[in-house]
Amino acid sequence: MAHVIAAEDEPEIQQLLRLILERAGHTVIVVGDGAAVLAAVAEHRPDLVLLDLGLPHVGGLDLCRALRGDPATGALPIGVVSGQITPPFTAVYDAGATAVLVKPFTRAQLLELVDTLSAVPVAPSRPGSADQYA
Repeated sequence: MAHVIAAEDEPEIQQLLRLILERAGHTVIVVGDGAAVLAAVAEHRPDLVLLDLGLPHVGGLDLCRALRGDPATGALPIGVVSGQITPPFTAVYDAGATAVLVKPFTRAQLLELVDTLSAVPVAPSRPGSADQYA
């Protein structure tokens, strides 16, 4: 199961993400603002990150760019989970997102996103990367 950092500022959605993912067997660290995301990623070294775009202090697109720009997290799978976007999601993908899930979402859609992101190969240079499990 995946070790997930979920960045979401709405308490109800934080609880929903935690409940769905933990019941599916994933480990979840929830952070409520963008400033905490980079520290949480450095501390917990997750398998993937779920980002809301409308986070306080540092927005989701800026976080995508920051994660992609750091060699330690450049290959980390990033799922953007937001109600503030519409297809074709060009800006989100240009910022470095791996996948997008539009709110409102179903339990099945969230779990499919996490399963998809969990299957994304991680570059061997990242600590905790897939090559150590080969």
